[in-house]
Amino acid sequence: MKFKIKKRLLVDMTASILHHGHIRLLKKAKKLGNVEIIVALTTDNEVKKHKGYYPDLKFRFRKEILESIKYVDEIKPSKWQIDDEYLAKHKIDFLVHGSDNSNKVSKNKLLIFRRTNGVSSFDLRKRIKKKKIIYFFLIKKFFNLYQIFFIFQTIAAKNPTMAAIIALPEDGSI
Repeated sequence: MKFKIKKRLLVDMTASILHHGHIRLLKKAKKLGNVEIIVALTTDNEVKKHKGYYPDLKFRFRKEILESIKYVDEIKPSKWQIDDEYLAKHKIDFLVHGSDNSNKVSKNKLLIFRRTNGVSSFDLRKRIKKKKIIYFFLIKKFFNLYQIFFIFQTIAAKNPTMAAIIALPEDGSI
């Protein structure tokens, strides 16, 4: 399917952990022809309400990241669920989603693509959390506070992201 007449397509996401499955979905949507891709980005409070935690990155930072993706034309804040009213309000022709769609939109307004195998934000979050806890306990067991601080400084100089991942336990204690 290729659209000749301009269409506004909506892709909804939380983007708390952005991965290649998200990028592939945006890319597939953009390849549908004469389209404008709007991302419905779930607000922080909606994530907390439905997932039980606030995203690691606040809405404004998740939005900034999405704005840098060449397949994205516009970003709108959204609730957890997209419905026909949301589509009408933002003049959306179709909602594009993976095969795990649970949004309450009319079938004639829905374009479904197969999910990317082997990747989900939920699974990635579990793996990161597990690694963060393992690294922290290994380091805490074998080093004193001064040594831990020095290790993190050294890691941060080379890879700030990894230092943040291994430096911060869930409860913030050392």
